[in-house]
Amino acid sequence: MVRRACAEDGPSVDPEAMRALKRAVRADENALRCAKTAADNIGENVSALAQDVFDALARTLPCKWNGDVIVVMDEVEVRGPAYDAATGTGQTDGAAERVQKVLALERANLGL
Repeated sequence: MVRRACAEDGPSVDPEAMRALKRAVRADENALRCAKTAADNIGENVSALAQDVFDALARTLPCKWNGDVIVVMDEVEVRGPAYDAATGTGQTDGAAERVQKVLALERANLGL
């Protein structure tokens, strides 16, 4: 059944305009998620060294801040002030050793 638009039905909506609006809303939501992720990756009240180490580790491993401690893979911690040692009793065998290797390479890349 084909329905005809009439004045009482209200304005008709162009399907292409509706698809464009939905794409714009999805793009906006994606941009907000990306901005939140970027903001979460900036440590509060941490040194430039700490942020540099975090940024370097986060390129290859999942990282987050817990105060001024870098938490890698939810089980290994890298603490200041030097941010040069990975410690943890994680559930994954060798997690601390893996993070320590990546940390040593990234610190070398940073010239530390």
